[in-house]
Formats: sequence, C-alpha cells, structure tokens
Amino acid sequence: MNTTQSHPIVNIRTAHILEQLHAKGHAVVTTVRSEEKAAPIRAAYPDRVEVVIVPDIAQPDAFDEVINKTQGIEVVLHTASPFHFKFSTYPPVHSPAHH
Repeated sequence: MNTTQSHPIVNIRTAHILEQLHAKGHAVVTTVRSEEKAAPIRAAYPDRVEVVIVPDIAQPDAFDEVINKTQGIEVVLHTASPFHFKFSTYPPVHSPAHH
C-alpha cells in the first residue's frame, strides 16, 4: 500500500510505521501532541490504532500515563523529538532527543 497516496494528511513516517506494524499483526498505541494531530490518524486508521495525546514530550514523566495504562507493551518505538529552530548551538537540539 502506498501510504503517501492513501493517507496524505498523516505524516509519511507515521503512516509507514503504522502500516508496517499493522501488516505484521501488532496492536498499536501511538502518541501525538494534540487532538489536531490525532484526528487524521484516527480517521486514517479507524479501529486499528489507539491514539493517545501527550502534549509535552520533553517532560520527564510525559509517557508514564500511557505506559502504565497500556497492558502488554512489548516494544516502544520513539520517533519524535522536541525539535525547534530557535537554537544557536547543538546541545539544545540533541539533549531532549537523547534523554
């Protein structure tokens, strides 16, 4: 399936990952930062993906609630980073993604 044509409003990286996991029979819980970002995923993958909103992924306990309430998690794929363009040196961009 060509995810760029099937789901144009879902980030291509997200669509590719969700399609691959679903094709292999995995149950998927994905996180996004807002309802605005959740809506297209819910529309593209009804009844196939649980979408949970995590507004600030830079917080130390940002994912605790979703991890604690989701039974049977086997793998976590972390593909997001709190990235912005308001930096003058490398550490402010690298540090949040690394920790």
